[in-house]
Amino acid sequence: GVERLDGHRVSTVRAEPDGFTLETSQGALRARRVVLATGGQSLPKSGSDGGGWTIARALGHSVVPPVPALVPLLLAPEAPLRHAALSGVSHDVEIVVWLDGRVAERVRGSLLWTHFGISGPVALDVSRHWTRGVADGRTVTLTLNCCPGLSFEDFDYLLQYQIGRASCRERVS
Repeated sequence: GVERLDGHRVSTVRAEPDGFTLETSQGALRARRVVLATGGQSLPKSGSDGGGWTIARALGHSVVPPVPALVPLLLAPEAPLRHAALSGVSHDVEIVVWLDGRVAERVRGSLLWTHFGISGPVALDVSRHWTRGVADGRTVTLTLNCCPGLSFEDFDYLLQYQIGRASCRERVS
């Protein structure tokens, strides 16, 4: 029961007692119901220019201020870990997002070290939590576990094995 009208750019939606009036680039339309499905403002030439947010606000809806998402994370060049030297290395990790001192999210996946910081699926996923927390004025911290799934004891053993203080036969799990 839905009629699709391509090429009708909606500029205004007014609530009426018996439905809605939509002002479009092709003239006014009447509708009993309206579904407002609008993008952000990332690609204005496609119509994604933020105009839908204006319509939503005019109808009484609140709009959460947008933040970048699915973006790589920049690390300070003076960070203790020389991440630029790891550029191109990819491996599985767990990143924990801390908001105001509490764990908010744990994300596991593939991380890619770059000359500017970190990227890859896990970093892109975490970026939305980071940018939202910063935009909301919260204290955001990320911790990186390069050996996800290992207990502290297993990790300690792995380090000892790597430097030659333990042998494979000593560890029984």
